[in-house]
Amino acid sequence: MAARVIPVTSPKSNDDEQNIQLPCRCDAPLKARSDEPCPVHQDVTFEAESVIKAAGGAPRLDAISFRNHYVASISVMQRQARPDGLVWVPVLREKHLMRDAHCEDDAQSSITLETSDFTNFDASLCGVSAGDDEGLPVGSLRFRLRQPSPTWKSYELKHLKCLMRRVS
Repeated sequence: MAARVIPVTSPKSNDDEQNIQLPCRCDAPLKARSDEPCPVHQDVTFEAESVIKAAGGAPRLDAISFRNHYVASISVMQRQARPDGLVWVPVLREKHLMRDAHCEDDAQSSITLETSDFTNFDASLCGVSAGDDEGLPVGSLRFRLRQPSPTWKSYELKHLKCLMRRVS
């Protein structure tokens, strides 16, 4: 199944003056197989030159903001170089986005994840251009999406933005 690219634009907020939006590509949710339920993930990649230019030097990923669309919980992994090659390293495990997976109360909330809350995370990797056969460069992020309720047939992260805080 070919991945469709989701635009990374979203309405301007008051925080826009304090943040630099780092250019990124957010792929559509990808199912691991056709039967239900199945693992679903959404990848975010960075083009190193564009990120360095937007940051005005050495980039640093400080926060990720998005609008939830019926995702009950997520885990985040980062593509990192290790002695045995590039591997997916868990940086955030099982963050609940909805209080109740079966109720729609907070299913479309705006969420901001601070990377300072992540473990084993390298905030500078979004400006690295190394990659491998899988086609995903170092620093790429993979969001594993979970929705145990059969009520919601589609779920994803929308309007995803990768942010670097301005240093005063």
